[in-house]
Amino acid sequence: MNLNSLEQHNGDAFVTESSNPKLRKNVFRMGIFGVMVILCLIALAACSKTETNFTSALAKQVGNQPRFSSTSNEPVLLRYKFKPGETREGHYEIIFNVTSSRGNRSQQIKMLLDLRARYKVKAVNADGDATVDLSYSRIIVRSMGPRQVDYDSNRDKASKKAQFAAYNSLLDTPMELTIDPRGKIKSVDVSALEKKINALGNKAMASHFKQTSQEITHSAFVALPKDPVKTGDLINVGSLSSPLPNVGKMTMKTQYKVLAVSGDKKRVLLQPITKYSIQAVKNAPFKSRIHDMKLAAWVLFDREIGNVIKSAAKVKLRQISDIQGTKVIIDSLSEVRFVNKIH
Repeated sequence: MNLNSLEQHNGDAFVTESSNPKLRKNVFRMGIFGVMVILCLIALAACSKTETNFTSALAKQVGNQPRFSSTSNEPVLLRYKFKPGETREGHYEIIFNVTSSRGNRSQQIKMLLDLRARYKVKAVNADGDATVDLSYSRIIVRSMGPRQVDYDSNRDKASKKAQFAAYNSLLDTPMELTIDPRGKIKSVDVSALEKKINALGNKAMASHFKQTSQEITHSAFVALPKDPVKTGDLINVGSLSSPLPNVGKMTMKTQYKVLAVSGDKKRVLLQPITKYSIQAVKNAPFKSRIHDMKLAAWVLFDREIGNVIKSAAKVKLRQISDIQGTKVIIDSLSEVRFVNKIH
């Protein structure tokens, strides 16, 4: 993906502040990274600078944007397919490169986040609605700095280190959701996760986990259109709003452009287009906006399997904030990759 050819979207963002001194960092949220936000919040709080580069484990598996040897202009219907007892394993990866500037001071952060998510289909009703348990079987977080983060759940899940407690609470803890064939989330139950997080005794952290776990489940599936689509169509999948404490409300509007349909009509290539807006409350303690955002992304949907099988995105972002009269600029370049395996 070439950042020079990216589509540009302008919008607003927001920052939040934790009451925990160890986590008192200003953080931006983006819907496309909903599955990543809570882990990044923890890791960024422990870093200040780095000279380390991270190598992608998924780059070869995901590859470049797919190109079909032949294409079809006929309409096709997109639907998720679920089978009772089926297990799906999603491998998410994100590499962050962030530079923040405040006055004449600046700091750089580079971080690797690797997530293995497991979806177990418990039941499917006559309408095709599936009850699914979503859990994380492995979490890897790596970043370098004066206080390094080097966490791998395969190695550290039994560790008593306080900084690993939040990560460990996510491991193998099911979040139950009911989803229809178009990817609409009908219900979410994160009570098991809430119980573990509350046991940490950190109210601010618990609040972040509760909200973000809801966002994770709602962003786990691409929303599919009601009617058949063909190459060139623009799919409006609606909007999702999240309350922002002490700020207001953030709304994310998403569309998908159908880039191509394979000649055998088994696979469809989609391009996500996302716009963000914020409805702020009066007298907010600080203000923030996305000055410039460039996004290149694609999603490959397999109609035979009935699911997304891989996706990738690059995001270049400049965020400008006014925090108690001080201007803070955050420049970031992020790479996100996803591979889905079905057993």
